Amino acid sequence: MSVRKNYKIAVDPIYGRHLVAAKDIEPGESIIDEPPLVYGPVSTGNSIYSTEVEDDVCPVCCLLVKEADSDSHICDKCGIKFCSTSCSQDPLHLSQECKIFSSLPNHPLKSLRRKTLYILINVVRCLFTRIYNPLVK
Repeated sequence: MSVRKNYKIAVDPIYGRHLVAAKDIEPGESIIDEPPLVYGPVSTGNSIYSTEVEDDVCPVCCLLVKEADSDSHICDKCGIKFCSTSCSQDPLHLSQECKIFSSLPNHPLKSLRRKTLYILINVVRCLFTRIYNPLVK
């Protein structure tokens, strides 16, 4: 399979390094397809200080976790809620945020708002990127 680039990398003194179309691009045509460098849960609340009820989001598959869902699982080590036992055993979770959060005394995560917890998960994943992603320099 031959891969043809639909873009070229350009440098501009104002905009810096950016992508420019190398050919006419048809509506719906893929320009670039790469996996995300980091992914994680995002809270449904509008603000860190919001008083509205927030939904639980599984940090692995990013699906909503319903209270009544019989498959939902709380990690025994770090206390984070997941949609299933299999997500709580995900190698990414176990090697990154679980490793850090479970080493904290008295499980302080239980008292955090979900939005703050999700921000912390994403920050930890960003920090671990250099260790676990060989493509990041």
